[in-house]
Amino acid sequence: MNNKKYFLIALCFILTVIILFFWPCFIQGKVFIGSNWLGRWSPWINAMSQEDLTSLPTDSYDSIAELYPLKIAAIRQLKSGILPLWNPYIYCGMPLYADSQTLPFLFTNFIFFLVSNEAYAYTLYLIFNLFFIGLFTYLFLKELKLEFYAAIFGSLVFTFSLHHIVRLPHPWITGTNIFLPLSLFLLERAINKNSKITFIALSLVTGYMFIAGCIQSNAIVFLFWLAYLLLRLFFLDGSLPYKPKIGFKIIIFYILGLLLGAVVILPTMELIRYSWRANIAQSYFSLGINKYPLVHFITAIFPEIFGNPVDGFYIGRVNFTEGCIYIGFLPLIFSALAIGAYRAKRKTVPWISLIALVFGIFFIFRFDFLSLIFYRFIPLMKTFYIPRFTFIYTFSASVLCAFGLEAFIRKELDYRMFRRILNIFFIIISIVSLIFVANYLNLIFNIFNYLPYAGTLLKSFILHSSGSHITWQANIDSQLKDLFASFFLRKSLYLDFLFCLIALFIIRILFNAKFPRKLALPVIFCIYLLDIFYFGYKYTNFQPRSSAFPATGLTSFLEGKTDHFRIVGVRKYRYAGIVRPGRWVNREGNFIKNDIYILPFDTAIPYNIESCLGYGSLYPKWYAEVAAYLLNDGQYLGGEVSSFKNNSRFYDLFNVGYILSSEVISDNNLDLLKKIDGVFIYKNKNALPRVYWVPQAVPFTTIRESLEFLNSSRFAPAKMAAVNDPFEKYIPECEAPNDNGGGVNLKIVEHKPGKILIDIYAEKNGYLIFNEAYFPGWRAYIDTKEKKILLANGLVKCVFIPNGKHTVEFKYLPQSFIIGGCLTLFALIILIIIALL
Repeated sequence: MNNKKYFLIALCFILTVIILFFWPCFIQGKVFIGSNWLGRWSPWINAMSQEDLTSLPTDSYDSIAELYPLKIAAIRQLKSGILPLWNPYIYCGMPLYADSQTLPFLFTNFIFFLVSNEAYAYTLYLIFNLFFIGLFTYLFLKELKLEFYAAIFGSLVFTFSLHHIVRLPHPWITGTNIFLPLSLFLLERAINKNSKITFIALSLVTGYMFIAGCIQSNAIVFLFWLAYLLLRLFFLDGSLPYKPKIGFKIIIFYILGLLLGAVVILPTMELIRYSWRANIAQSYFSLGINKYPLVHFITAIFPEIFGNPVDGFYIGRVNFTEGCIYIGFLPLIFSALAIGAYRAKRKTVPWISLIALVFGIFFIFRFDFLSLIFYRFIPLMKTFYIPRFTFIYTFSASVLCAFGLEAFIRKELDYRMFRRILNIFFIIISIVSLIFVANYLNLIFNIFNYLPYAGTLLKSFILHSSGSHITWQANIDSQLKDLFASFFLRKSLYLDFLFCLIALFIIRILFNAKFPRKLALPVIFCIYLLDIFYFGYKYTNFQPRSSAFPATGLTSFLEGKTDHFRIVGVRKYRYAGIVRPGRWVNREGNFIKNDIYILPFDTAIPYNIESCLGYGSLYPKWYAEVAAYLLNDGQYLGGEVSSFKNNSRFYDLFNVGYILSSEVISDNNLDLLKKIDGVFIYKNKNALPRVYWVPQAVPFTTIRESLEFLNSSRFAPAKMAAVNDPFEKYIPECEAPNDNGGGVNLKIVEHKPGKILIDIYAEKNGYLIFNEAYFPGWRAYIDTKEKKILLANGLVKCVFIPNGKHTVEFKYLPQSFIIGGCLTLFALIILIIIALL
């Protein structure tokens, strides 16, 4: 068969495996966006069954609380012909596409324009991401001259690595990883072919990777790409006479690719620069949690050795979803084989070096001074979490296992050495399995009493492994015993060890030198597919479409409001029993309904309801300052703002017209409208509108000074504004106040994300307050003439308005986007000129 036929067969095979894995989506129309998490919060708390509520795919609710809503916001703006620059729905507003986890320009978004149901379209979008990961990995492996079956095997291993499956509802992982094998495929082809078209394609894919992918993950892909280029050109056996020339050309075209991505890179760097995390909160490095513990490398063999969140038991130090490095038991063995299978003049050599480099990176992060250099001098890394880079390991190991399978097919293995390794593996797993079975059958009692020294060591190990997860109880010894008992009574762990034993036994037979290869390959593929299906289905929890943000009485009531006011859910605690941190069950394992959250995080976005709540780690620092001062006794709220304490000053100032509570609130400023879905809806009589006029602006040098003024009795919200110039150290110039204010007539003519048009008539000079979050890039035009915007009340936008009749426009068009767009256009013109020469 020719290459095209092989390609079509590979495409069909990868697609078939994906359809088999996700058959509930294709056959039953189900979704897997974590929508069962909605059942923990109002107003959905009574809308889901007990079975739906107790089945969690992982311990992370990021997908339903943040990623899905933000994705829907971006897609809806694109469908409306609006460039998704601004998100008005959370935190009183913040940049949207600069927070590149939304991936608004990824090519797999086409599915949203073909499928009307947003939850189902999102599910298909996630599946298509996996499909293209597998397809491009296959192309890369074939470019490395691997045999067909080895290339197929390696592509499946990377596609269905546990890192991808567990993080599947997080499209910024899989969406970005599409470009890792694709860019390496083009790089390898550029080295082999040395053609102009390939170099241009490399630039275009690089630029598009930064435009469409998560920019921080792209930074890691860039480091990986650079390491591979150096290894490929200078450490590969055999010489290329044009190595320096071709290396220089690749670097030039890659720089052009970076310039192509500038339209997203610059706004993202601006967002990070002015985010709360980069300016106020400590970085992951300074918190001391941005490391991958060495003990967690055991999960490369036994992924659930520390438990898993699906079983409600996990004592690992790294978040389970962040630290998954399991690629499959059989692929791991083939990866080990690849290191020793080939002699010189084989392309495995750079990959051996590369895999060592990858492990070295993780080890390096055990040393604080090297981590500090990494955080200080590599852009975009200050706000990122190191264990998320495990996809570099899974990709490298997947490529190595493809080489290992090729060595098996070609009979280039040292079978005597391999049989010894398998025998050692078999003995170790058998002993551990017997210990587990003995404990399960209660043949070993009171291990801490009979083995005091081993018990002490085990205590230290569990304490070290579990970190802060076991500090919630006073009696540590009692809890350690509970943990130990739970650990050995987990049936899933026995199934894991049993699977390893069976796989080792079959592999021992397959790797007999006389065993026919034509029969061995189907068995190998079957063992691997059983492996990934066994583990993968634990973390892929399918739900009916109706569970994804269903319409409720509360949301229908709030959606019908057109008065440009925001909502907030007031925090109320209702715990039943003792709840473990991060868990929703009591000691008896019964699920506990918990209604402390009402439309929390970003869950109001799918209903087009604007909120002061939000979930995102890069929201503007001005919001963090105000929320900490007025709502949380000076303590910063972090990335998740799920509900607020009752604070009338914050609500009045920042356009909170509706207060949602699960209990009655006694406040003369609040009118009870009705109770829907168990939620009391209050109207805030003193809430300032989205746009309003004041006769006086009181200038301050710092935001903290203005916040102190806001909290004082001297401040009159409807008559004055405390203003700052956030980019200047001196007090901003303000016009003299008016005594009486005079008459004002104000009307919102047009209001879209990132744009508002206002007609205003004022008898006297004053200040127009646009009650949406301030951020660099907002521009104000009075009768088409641009005017300076000040920061009002520590958070929102303010502009001076002379008396008379005017048309005022606020528009979000950041300079970083304009400059980045110019650089992108410049690079594109250069590439066109090169193509025409």
